[in-house]
Amino acid sequence: MPLGTWEILKRLLQRIKRVRSQDAKQGDWTLLHDNARPHTAFLVKRFLAKKGVACLNHPPYSPNLSPPDFFLFPKLKSDLKGQRFSHISDIQRNVTTQLKDIPKDGYARSFQDLYSRSQKCITV
Repeated sequence: MPLGTWEILKRLLQRIKRVRSQDAKQGDWTLLHDNARPHTAFLVKRFLAKKGVACLNHPPYSPNLSPPDFFLFPKLKSDLKGQRFSHISDIQRNVTTQLKDIPKDGYARSFQDLYSRSQKCITV
């Protein structure tokens, strides 16, 4: 695994522990990912297992079951539509601002929506 991926995983876990310390006890949360090769690499799986992170794989080619695809990306596209950025730092700052402006209940609703979408998929 490239060092970059390893560092990203470590930073992700550190950030979760810092921001959601009450929820981030080892083994108390689940990572939903899309089965992309970087997510299913042996070293990544071993790292997550060692840290007590359960993985919930979602079916391939199912953007309707991915909260970023049905909730987050459309919202960001809508909020940033028509803006022009001259530097990557401007993009990062604007996206970060947009993400922070989403109320917590918006994220909670997206996961309730994920649950109902998953139930429909199971039924079909």
